[in-house]
Amino acid sequence: MGFKHYKFQPNEYVLVMKNGRVIKQGVGLSFFCNTLNTGMSVVPTVSFDTFFAFDDVLTSDFQGINIQGDISYIIRDYEKVAGMIDFSYTGEAGYEEKKSKQSR
Repeated sequence: MGFKHYKFQPNEYVLVMKNGRVIKQGVGLSFFCNTLNTGMSVVPTVSFDTFFAFDDVLTSDFQGINIQGDISYIIRDYEKVAGMIDFSYTGEAGYEEKKSKQSR
């Protein structure tokens, strides 16, 4: 804990917060900060692909059908998403685990 250097990848949007306010933000930031009073959110800027399937759909004449599809999306408003989903940075291992859960 204490004074530490952070360097993020060019495909990560970083929001650095102190006292509840964003003091620095951008893609692929590199900076020194005091970890005792500074928080970070790291939002991935890459596109996500996820699939869906519904197999319990009935038509009006009671025929069973299956619906399958694929959704691709990319985040554009990083501050809004960081406020809605927990993208807080807790170290490299914790961040990778959160990122894999979000893309499921």
